Amino acid sequence: MIVIHWHGYPVCATRIDSLEEFKKIVKVFSEKPSVPFKAFERQKYPPIYIKNESDPAKFLKHEINNIELLIMTGWSHEKWNNFAKILKKRGVPIIMMVDNNLRYSLRQIVGAIYFRIFFRKLADYYLVAGNSSEKLLNFFGVSSSKIGHGYYGFTSKFFPYPKKNEKIKRKKNFVFIGQKIKRKGIDILLKAYFKYLSEGGEWGLRIIGSGKWSIPELESIKEQNFLQPLEISKLLQNNYVLVLPSRKEHWGTIAAEAAASGMILILSNSVGSKPDILKNGINGFSFTTGNVNELKNILLKFDNFSNSQLIEMSNNSIKLSRIFSERSFYNSINNLGDIFK
Repeated sequence: MIVIHWHGYPVCATRIDSLEEFKKIVKVFSEKPSVPFKAFERQKYPPIYIKNESDPAKFLKHEINNIELLIMTGWSHEKWNNFAKILKKRGVPIIMMVDNNLRYSLRQIVGAIYFRIFFRKLADYYLVAGNSSEKLLNFFGVSSSKIGHGYYGFTSKFFPYPKKNEKIKRKKNFVFIGQKIKRKGIDILLKAYFKYLSEGGEWGLRIIGSGKWSIPELESIKEQNFLQPLEISKLLQNNYVLVLPSRKEHWGTIAAEAAASGMILILSNSVGSKPDILKNGINGFSFTTGNVNELKNILLKFDNFSNSQLIEMSNNSIKLSRIFSERSFYNSINNLGDIFK
């Protein structure tokens, strides 16, 4: 049996269904996500919702002899850390999933020492979101031979590739999806977009997400609240450019979902997935975090692109996204040593 603790169960956690290939019983535990997603109960391995303070050693005590692998998100959940220690003494391999990026902050420098003392021996293997997360673990003293990629990505059930030979009439819109908060850079995008309009820009802006940030009423700006994954998927396939201007973003799963849907990407340098899924000038552009003028100039580029250039960049995004399909979750775990030996 495979036991998984995935904190907050986001949409990308549905990639767990790819573990069907192991032909094992899979049980997934999670605290109820704060985001009101629906339809997860129809997954092959639906989440079992528990309270944050729940002790897995108690509710799995009758099945502990059947556990062959534990996968858990991070090292900040004390009850799961303790459970991992119990399983480790029984010879059960532990895989820890990590999405933090290397920033050389004081907290990370201190954290590297703390990790080496208290957590380095807890996990046998690690699953990371991307290259920056791997560099963080290297900084913490973990060998790359114990690290696999594939923690985050998209699920084709919710974000299918556009059908071949199907002509999609994408709208010339920039799209922001996320909480309308300062960390997500919504203010940066709005300032850049207003400057873009003042210099003759003609593309529209769509803003989707929760939050109380005041969005000006303009004909070219359309705002919507939270949408379910399939609604987001349809939106991504019908518009051209995703803008993720975050001041801080561990990875940014929406970038992989958008790329798989054929969207061109504009990502700030603080988006963790930028080195993994964005090739500058090929399927989008990056900009210096917080630089409004730099972002405005990138927005203006799109008014001069021909339809054939836009289609080419869109197709490039689809190609680059393939390594982040749900299959990558299974492949990475399957390649992390002889976990079921």
